[in-house]
Amino acid sequence: MMRFNVIGGLLYQQMEKKLPRDSIIAVAIMIAGGFITILNQTVIGPALPDIMNEFHITASEGQWLSSIYVLLNGLMIPLSAYLIDRFTTRQVYMTSLVVFALGTFLGSLAPGFAQLLAGRAIQAAAAGVQLTLGSVLVMRIFPLERRGFGFGVYSIVISSAPAIGPTVSGWLVDAFGWRSVFYTITPFVVVLMIVALVTLRNVGETLKTTFDAPSFLLAVVAFGGLLYGFTEAGNAGGILSPRAIVPIIIGAVCLVVFARRQLRLKEPLLHIETLKTRRFAISIVIITLLGAGMFSVSAVILPLFLIDIQGKNALIVGLIMIPGATLQAISNPFVGKLFDRFGPRHLSICGTGILFAGAVVMAFLQSGAPLMHTVIGYTLYMWGIAFVFMPITIWGVNSLPDSFIAHGNAIGNTARLVGSAIGIPLFVSIMTIVSSKSGVAAGDVAIEGINAAFAGIAILYLVTLIVIIATVRNTKNKGG
Repeated sequence: MMRFNVIGGLLYQQMEKKLPRDSIIAVAIMIAGGFITILNQTVIGPALPDIMNEFHITASEGQWLSSIYVLLNGLMIPLSAYLIDRFTTRQVYMTSLVVFALGTFLGSLAPGFAQLLAGRAIQAAAAGVQLTLGSVLVMRIFPLERRGFGFGVYSIVISSAPAIGPTVSGWLVDAFGWRSVFYTITPFVVVLMIVALVTLRNVGETLKTTFDAPSFLLAVVAFGGLLYGFTEAGNAGGILSPRAIVPIIIGAVCLVVFARRQLRLKEPLLHIETLKTRRFAISIVIITLLGAGMFSVSAVILPLFLIDIQGKNALIVGLIMIPGATLQAISNPFVGKLFDRFGPRHLSICGTGILFAGAVVMAFLQSGAPLMHTVIGYTLYMWGIAFVFMPITIWGVNSLPDSFIAHGNAIGNTARLVGSAIGIPLFVSIMTIVSSKSGVAAGDVAIEGINAAFAGIAILYLVTLIVIIATVRNTKNKGG
């Protein structure tokens, strides 16, 4: 406890040196909002068996409670850039919180699965705006030479939420039932709304931009088709199944039309010309590769190993994830300061190397492996993310003019989600194919399949490491 107090005091002193009190309050409020929305993304997992029993649904149907969150996050990201430019910080933040609270309330009272899914969709739409707003606000508040530290502060709580979510949810579900997951979140959202209403001030200036409805519809079909198609690829027999390949093709075609329209418009919905900046384009490629592996491990492969192979419960899964999330959270602000001083190259090379090592450790897991083996592998994995994901993100956005920060963050968040949507079915397919050849019953998971999936993730990060070594360079002002 003393260690966390010292770290908290250090962070406040560092922020207080150059930032006004209103800016510190704004960052704190964004951290709280980001924590709640990201926490909510992972709390549904331990509740899923009880939800399936109550509503008499299959696992394929139930998984949409998680998939819809990723899908709606992705759909809202292009719109979020416009909203952040067009409306004030208070307007965007308060509206998204109200919408999130309504979705949470609907989910808590849902009489059927359709209503519960609708509540999750409403939550996810608000969360997509919240996450983009938080990262944009940090970029606007902190000067160029201190953005690494600012983003590190913002990431402290954000990075711990995915691990805390399953742990808290597992305890709540066992003690009070699955609806308690929604009941517990609601009062925190209400309190945050009151605090934000009283203390949050506007950051930056609004722009009188116009809303291009055809662009938004194209974005919905494009990103929705791609995310839906890749998600279905893991459930419908592979990427070539009609349920997967048709929406992917439609999404890809609409994405091309969307991109061409944005380049022609005087006031586009999303400034994709930012991708003409070489440094930013490189960062997007790396973020996509990182996203493909990051969520595959935390959301699917590791839980399947612990639950299906080793017979652990959801609470144990969450507890195993906490050391890695804690180390990542503690490391984030210090990695940010190192980025501000030295730049991204050596940090990202080191981080990707650690990611590769963690994946290799988990690729040699056995059915009877001690928990410490899993903890070490996953902790290395999470620690590596702290050293590469944030530095690459800021390095890319710092190459853009301030007026394009919201659009750069939106494109980066989209790349992360698309990477996730591609990576999860890819590595699940590897796991399923290898498992089926090992002699287990259809639909079951074999340890050979788990090892193959982790080996595939290790290869992905080896490729990522090569890309970083070949393309990422420090700039004269280090972080910028």
